[in-house]
Amino acid sequence: MNKVMIFIDFENFNIASIQLYRKKKLQAPRIDYNVFPEKLIDLLPGENNRLVKTFLFAPKPDSFLMQDDRRKNTYDWISGLNNQKYFTVIEGHHVV
Repeated sequence: MNKVMIFIDFENFNIASIQLYRKKKLQAPRIDYNVFPEKLIDLLPGENNRLVKTFLFAPKPDSFLMQDDRRKNTYDWISGLNNQKYFTVIEGHHVV
C-alpha cells in the first residue's frame, strides 16, 4: 500500500486554474477540496494508493483585506476545511 500526502498552495492553484479557464473562455469550475485530493490519488499509477493527509497552504488576510466580504468568506471557508478528515490548513500571512 502506498501512503500519499497532497500539498496544495491554495492561492497559486486558484489563480492558475482561473487563468487556464479564462484562456479557454470558460468559467472556472468550483473545486470541492474535500473530494479533490481523492481524485488526484485516482490519477496515480497503481491500485494501492491511500490518502493519509492533505495540507492546504493559504494566507490569512490582514485586517484591511478582511474588510472585503469575498476575502472574509473565502478565509472562513478555508478555515472550515480544518474540520475535514485528514485535512490540515497551514495559515500564512497576506499583508498589503
